[in-house]
Amino acid sequence: MRVEIYDKGNNLIAGWEVDEETCEKFSQLDNNSLLFEIATGIAVALKEETGVELTPNMVINELGKVVVCGREIKLV
Repeated sequence: MRVEIYDKGNNLIAGWEVDEETCEKFSQLDNNSLLFEIATGIAVALKEETGVELTPNMVINELGKVVVCGREIKLV
């Protein structure tokens, strides 16, 4: 199973594999909570890897679509 994030032009920005347990946890969340979880993870990773600090809302505002374990959430 995968998590994929797309920009507003529907271009794949990043994708990574997740295990079945993670997919199960994600499946229990509503769309807003799921987006916040993914955006928080991206924000933390960006800060650790590049030093750039973004809020989860700033990350969400740049996304066009998120696909989490086959579940697609369109933001535009």
